[in-house]
Amino acid sequence: MSRALSADVAQALCRLGLHPRDLVLYVTSACNLRCRHCYVGTDLLNAEESYDAADVVAFAASFPRLRRVTVLGGEPLLHERINEILTGLVALTIEELRVTTNLTGFFNLDRGRFRPEDLLVAVSLDGHDAATHDAVRGRRRFERTCANIAELVEAGWRVEVTHTVMRHNVDHLRHLIELCRRLGVGLLNLHLMSNMGNALQNPDLVVPAERWLEARRMLEGLSDPHGGLRIRYPPLFVTDAEYRRMLASGEYHPHAAGSYYADGDRVVLYPDGRVYISSEAFGTEAHIGWIVDGQFHENVSPSSELALLSSDPQLSIAEVTKERAGSAEQPRVLSVSFKRTIFA
Repeated sequence: MSRALSADVAQALCRLGLHPRDLVLYVTSACNLRCRHCYVGTDLLNAEESYDAADVVAFAASFPRLRRVTVLGGEPLLHERINEILTGLVALTIEELRVTTNLTGFFNLDRGRFRPEDLLVAVSLDGHDAATHDAVRGRRRFERTCANIAELVEAGWRVEVTHTVMRHNVDHLRHLIELCRRLGVGLLNLHLMSNMGNALQNPDLVVPAERWLEARRMLEGLSDPHGGLRIRYPPLFVTDAEYRRMLASGEYHPHAAGSYYADGDRVVLYPDGRVYISSEAFGTEAHIGWIVDGQFHENVSPSSELALLSSDPQLSIAEVTKERAGSAEQPRVLSVSFKRTIFA
């Protein structure tokens, strides 16, 4: 099913005071996998919702100061006109154009139409070996994904690994780092599993806050300014005092107050037509509006993330949606999108 986007959507966002420099575009919900931890969820994946290719490019072009655009799904390379989408976005000369993919195949992507420097390819890899990765993504997925990563790296493409930290892989991060080095990728980007979508049926995958704090200390102990692999990780849990300090210093702010990756706002177009700012708001009534027949309809309820931010400028949307809980010692929950960077 194709979903339209009209010029009204960009204009409506501007009327709300949002001037995106960081766009996250879920161009399709179609996917060849049904991962146990997928936050999009099987129901939406099965619906195979896709935005019209020309509309996606025109929407992005409405924001001339864009710095960062992320294209994802579902599996974005399954979009029938993914080459048209990417060609149009490349022509906008965006500083950072990213495609997030499971890379079990190249599907509809015509690599011959692009230069390796045109795109950054972020590949989902959820284990350091086949047993760990395939336990959540399906049989023989690890083998195919690693082979395709190696092919892109050999051809000079910029590749990073996106890794979802779960209970069954949290203790293997050292091994994952070694795999990333062998594959020759430039960045390892860590997320914690989001407790939404398919994850709600698989609570055994959830990492307790205490386990993540142990893993975080281990990662920070590996920090080496001369290391060749960049690692981005979410601190996620902090004390009340640290939370206040981070707000006061400007190190941290609510995501609705600005993107963490660009000097401006972040806007997320979800494949079901809802529009968000924070990832923690996905699937909740904190969305800022939705798109119906190409037109934007604002969420005017007090549960909208913009309304919540207006009532409390120090809001943590992660705590409002209760998507995860902190530990006894570090009870405050930061956005999963807020990352620190080390080299190892």
